[in-house]
Formats: sequence, structure tokens, C-alpha cells
Amino acid sequence: MSTWQPLSQRRGLKPVEEPHEGVPGHLEPHLLDWIDEAIQQADPSGERDLASVVALRLHVTVASGTTSDTRLRVLLTACSGDSLLMLDALDLLLNLGVGYPSKLKATLEIGGSVWTVSDDPKSLERRVSSEEALIKAQATAPQDLASTELSTAWSCAFGLHPNPSDAWDHAIKAVEALLIPAVVPRQDKPTLGHVVGALRSQLATNPGKWTLDLDATPGQTDGQTLLGLLDILWANPDRHANTNARIPDQAEAEAVVKVAVLILGLCRSGRLRKIP
Repeated sequence: MSTWQPLSQRRGLKPVEEPHEGVPGHLEPHLLDWIDEAIQQADPSGERDLASVVALRLHVTVASGTTSDTRLRVLLTACSGDSLLMLDALDLLLNLGVGYPSKLKATLEIGGSVWTVSDDPKSLERRVSSEEALIKAQATAPQDLASTELSTAWSCAFGLHPNPSDAWDHAIKAVEALLIPAVVPRQDKPTLGHVVGALRSQLATNPGKWTLDLDATPGQTDGQTLLGLLDILWANPDRHANTNARIPDQAEAEAVVKVAVLILGLCRSGRLRKIP
């Protein structure tokens, strides 16, 4: 997408706009059109009564005995002026597999929304930088358990209805799926804790046991850098039921998921290797 910036902003006459969290007025009619088109194309005769399904799921009241087209108009009217309901409607329709996700994604981007369409494309998620999106796509490219867990973690962190605790849990599971077979393949009921413990023990006797093929961090081996990343993941404050347990906040969950993406990306690219 073009990185064009309005002349008024380039000249400093107007401030640069931050991405919109909700649905600003200039974007609303285009998103209403997308909802209208998505439902009508998926249910042209009204036989599926898709408008009623969406209205029911979103708790929008529609009168009984009315036509499917009338119920669609009621749904669109309800979404107008209600950013949360509008975003939920878009998210639900993507989940149902109707509409054109690429068109919605372009509309959101051009309109300056903080939201975009997920890679699935089954939901809305927060936009990240193109570099972060590319690294995440590469990390989840193989169809395996690690990719499934990381995709779930990403949705829980950056989705329309985030769940920081679940995001952290699934980030850990994603890393476990790749590192347990490499580090503790014979461990009974292995966890990330076993991986961290084994790595710490290995590095104590052989600091060069693992390499990341990265520029060296002053005073640290590659193995110690890896261990530091794993320690961040393992420090989940919601891991155990005790008086010190707490639900992680949103910023923590987003950061931890990005750490998991980094670790999986290193593994996927072959840059993380165990030296015999």
C-alpha cells in the first residue's frame, strides 16, 4: 500500500494521525457497504437468513415477521455509530467465511484503522509493522503444532477481543513444541521449565553448545541469549495458583508473543543450532 502522506501533514500544517482504534466517520460508510455486500452475496435469496444469524449473535434486536432484507437494514442501522458493534460484525463475518477479506483489509488500511484482517483470514487483529508481520508469517508457515499454537497466541494478543493470559500460555506451548524435541527429547511430561533447566545445565559446562548465528552480544554467548529469551517466556505471572499470581497485562502479552515469534523464526530458519 502507498505510504503517501497528505501535503498538509508533510508541510507540518496538520499533525500526523495515529491509526484509529474505533470506526471514524470517514470509514464507517465503507465498512457498512462491506457488511451489506458480504451478507447479500453469501445469502442473495435470504434463505439462510444470514442477517438474523449475525443480529442474533451480536444481540441486535430485530422484529419477528420481517423480511431478511429488513433485518439486514436493522443490523446495518445498529452498526452505524457503534464502533464496537461494527468491528464485532466484521470479525464475525470473517469467521463465517463470507465477504471479500482482501477488500476489507485494503479498506481498513486506506482508512487508517488500527485493525486489519488476519492471515487466515478469519478475524480482525491489530496491525503491526510489515517487518513483524513478515517474521510472524515465516514462523507460522509450516503446518505443525508450533505454528498452530503461535497463531492462537497471536490471535489472543492482537485479536479484537484479546486474552493476555491465554496469549502467554499459547506462546509457551508454541516454543515447547519446537524446543522440547531438540533439548529434552526423552523427558517425561516435558515443559518449558525442563528446557530452560537443561539449557542452563548444558551452558554451564559448555558455553558454546548452542549457536544463534547472530551478532554476538557483548559478554554473552548465543546460548545465554537464547536462555534469556526463554526466561522471559517462562516468567508467566499467571502460571501457578498462589498469592503472587496475577493476570498479565496487554503490553506484556504482546511482547511475550513477539519473543515467541522470534524464537520460532530462529528455529525455522536454521539459525538456532546445537553444536555437537
